[in-house]
This record gives sequence, C-alpha cells and structure tokens, in this order.
Amino acid sequence: MSDYVRLQALYNEGGVYIDTDVELVKPLDPFLENGFFTSIEYLEDNVRVLNVKERLNPDGSKKRGDDVIIGIGIVSAFFGAVAGHPYIKDCINYYEGKHFVLPDGSFYDKVILTAIMALCAEKYGFKYINDEQLLDEGLHIYPQDYFSHVGLRSSNSVALHMAYNSWREKDLFVRLYQALSEITVLNRAKKRLSSIPYIKKLLDRVRKYVWLR
Repeated sequence: MSDYVRLQALYNEGGVYIDTDVELVKPLDPFLENGFFTSIEYLEDNVRVLNVKERLNPDGSKKRGDDVIIGIGIVSAFFGAVAGHPYIKDCINYYEGKHFVLPDGSFYDKVILTAIMALCAEKYGFKYINDEQLLDEGLHIYPQDYFSHVGLRSSNSVALHMAYNSWREKDLFVRLYQALSEITVLNRAKKRLSSIPYIKKLLDRVRKYVWLR
C-alpha cells in the first residue's frame, strides 16, 4: 500500500518522495528540473549470486520481455517527479488487476516497487546497467551513489538510505546481517575476504538465503 500511495501522491501533486530512513546530506535544487529523478539500484552481490547478467543482452536489455530482474532496478526509497508525469502513471497502472494477498492470508512481496519501477521504465529506454541514464520524458537515473544505500556514500551522495526494511518481518539472522552491512569498515573487510574462494562461497550462500527466503 505504501508503494502505491507514494506514486499516487507524486502523480497528483508532484514533489519528492523520501522514505523515513533516508538522510539528506545535500540540497535537492540541482535535480528539480528533471521530469523524474532518482538513482540506479545495482546490488552487485545479488547480480552475481542470482546470475542476473545471463538474463541480459550486452546492452543491458532483457533477453525475455516478461522477465523480472532482481538485483538491478530503480531506487524507490527516494525519487522526485513533476505532477502528472506519464511514467508515474505507468507505475500506478501496473497495480491494476494485481492481487497481493495470497490464499493462505500472507502477503506477496517478491516483486517490490524497485523492480516495478524498472519494468515500467523500459518503455522510456531504461537498461539494466550500472550507469547514469537520460531517458525519454525527462527521466534521469543518476549513478547509484547519488540517492542510495548508506554503504555507497561518496562525494556525490545527496541522500543516504539506511535500508531498515521495517515493512518486512525479519528473524534474528536477517537483523544481524542487516546491521553488519551498515558498518563501512566491515563492508571493506568483507570485500577483502570475498577474494578468498571458500569465504566468497559462504557469503554468497548467506546472500542467497537473505534475498530468496
């Protein structure tokens, strides 16, 4: 519901949507001339573990039109748009006829807004690549460090997403993994350890469990 409501609000009023766990570190003024703006979301570990590149053509387009790519998408925790933008309307229309409550009463949350926004952006020229993209209708997808995870902070960063995922139920294992991922020093150590084959294999199994469970 939160995903849908944020889209409706921006379509009707225009403006900038910001998750409650996002910290602004720079003014937004330079970005407000875009019809729509946010960052690419490129989860490098997931792209590798889930073999995402095998499902893409060299230019970043999908091999299968009906495929849903998880690991590369459009940041949905922070984005801005002018009122009445056709891309936002396309995202809203995606929900028509969809059911998110399963027969057992649980909620379907495998395809979330990050992936939905990427699917809808394909119409405007979006490609599943880790790069800045200027698309049709004034869509500007910035490099991932502009409006993204706090672990990607750089001199370009404007908004930092703490990625608490409070809308999901999390067991102790997932909470621990999430907390450790927010510590920059540990992230750097993890990258060094990932060069060791056995450690890399172990970390990949953990990632797959966290994202596909």
